[in-house]
Order: sequence, then C-alpha cells, then structure tokens
Amino acid sequence: MHTTEVINTIGIPHAKLYYLEQTGYIKPKKIPLSHKKHRKYTKQVAEKIRLIGGRSISDTSTG
Repeated sequence: MHTTEVINTIGIPHAKLYYLEQTGYIKPKKIPLSHKKHRKYTKQVAEKIRLIGGRSISDTSTG
C-alpha cells in the first residue's frame, strides 16, 4: 500500500501516519521515485497502523 491508500483505507490522518514513522512505531519501505522518496507499507505495517489508531478495513465499506 502507498501512503494515500493507507490514509483512505485505514482512516488515519496524514500527520499521525508520519508521527508513527518518526517515532519508530512503523518503518515503511522508502522507494526513490524522481526527486522524492515514496513510502510503501506492507500488510503487516498497515495492520499495525490500524491497531494503533485507524479504523478497521471492514468499516470503510459502510462509509
């Protein structure tokens, strides 16, 4: 999953996602594209994010 997918699927604010990374709770893989590094989150990291403070993936189907 990329950052936008995590934010939309799990329902976590962008700032909180980066806070979790900066504090070492999560470690997404950084992929260099162009002049930026994009983040890719494994299923395990996405599940950890969900447990820390997002909503369940099944909750997203109801709105």
